Amino acid sequence: MPNQFDRIFKENIKPLFHFFAEREGVKIEKSEEIKDKIQATVEREADFVRKVVLAKKKKNSILQLEFQLGPGRRLPHRLLLYRGMLYHEHDLEVKQIVIFLASKPIKMKNFIQQENLYLGFHIVNVCEIPYHEFLKTNAPEAIIMAILADTENQSPDKIVDDVLTALRENAIDTIELQKYLGQLQVLSNLRKLQSKVYQKIKAMPIKVDLSKDPMVLEFTEQAHEKGIEQGLEKGIEQGIEQGRELATIAFVRNMLNSGESNIERIASITNTSVDFVNRIKKEIDKEKKKGQK
Repeated sequence: MPNQFDRIFKENIKPLFHFFAEREGVKIEKSEEIKDKIQATVEREADFVRKVVLAKKKKNSILQLEFQLGPGRRLPHRLLLYRGMLYHEHDLEVKQIVIFLASKPIKMKNFIQQENLYLGFHIVNVCEIPYHEFLKTNAPEAIIMAILADTENQSPDKIVDDVLTALRENAIDTIELQKYLGQLQVLSNLRKLQSKVYQKIKAMPIKVDLSKDPMVLEFTEQAHEKGIEQGLEKGIEQGIEQGRELATIAFVRNMLNSGESNIERIASITNTSVDFVNRIKKEIDKEKKKGQK
């Protein structure tokens, strides 16, 4: 997952842990952070891991959240590795929740089953959660997730307005508000709403300047670099295509100028159409007439 998204979730994880756990029927009484780098014969870093006391069981467990932009063929294997290492390290029951941030629901098998082995994990598609559920948490860390949630048939303008209103009402001060607006700007890229969000932030009665926000700057810079890279790639592809076309035109012109008059034969040799060859022949004829004047 890109660093900016990962950083947002790391900063906001406490209320998100409770929000997503409760959606999956896991009622947390209390929780504490544990080291999420798991070392054994190899080192792996799980997204977010906390030691929790479940309300019903009144005993310690481990809860892991894994945020994903999309599905991955090796995801279940990675979860199996995490679970084994966490169990080995802490000797506690491990629950795992995978949270997909894609704009459409991800459908995939949520278990691995082999002889004498079963791994099951929960899947949550943020796009299937009504966006109002995030707004009513009154936690800015969760409110910004509404931009990724189910629109409930509301327009993008309405959703952005509701999110901004909720953030203004729940942020402690302007400094905190600016932080969450910066995070919202980054998350909105996952729904192609960054331009709309930016314009509405600019129109807010509170003066907020995201142009110097470190997270937005870093994200914009990386997006810019990616855009340049994609542009160069596209330019090279177009250049190659144009080069091929120019080479073909030059070859057809050469054949016509050399006295070859069978249009169909030229089209067959150059893998072009009769119309294409005729068009070039007309251009040559025009050039010859101009030269004679």
